[in-house]
Amino acid sequence: MSLSFQIGDKVVYPNHGVGIIEQISSRTTGSTVERFYLLKIKSSSLKVMVPFNNVASVGLRRVIRNGEIQKILDFLTAGKCDNNSDWKYRFKENSDRMRTGSLLEVAGVLKGLLLLNQTKPLSFREKKML
Repeated sequence: MSLSFQIGDKVVYPNHGVGIIEQISSRTTGSTVERFYLLKIKSSSLKVMVPFNNVASVGLRRVIRNGEIQKILDFLTAGKCDNNSDWKYRFKENSDRMRTGSLLEVAGVLKGLLLLNQTKPLSFREKKML
């Protein structure tokens, strides 16, 4: 599935936050033309260029619609959550889940870290992720 965005669209760039598509441009290298989205991340004013070909792999997605919010809230309230006991594996799994761009995966990371934090101290990296 290929996602396409227009100038002015609000999108989420995992691990960076909400951004706005400011520009769509292309660059020619030899006979190859590569197209890019230029995003401005709202929280930091960071500007990011995302090649069209990398949209799926970086998890770029549209901002969630109101109807989808209930699914996330239901999961946070009653969803099942498993945590790996080894913090290094758990951190890698959580990092991979965060990069998917799926809000349900991110909610799973949030819930898992919150539950774990109730029973034992989180590692420095996990605190930062939380």
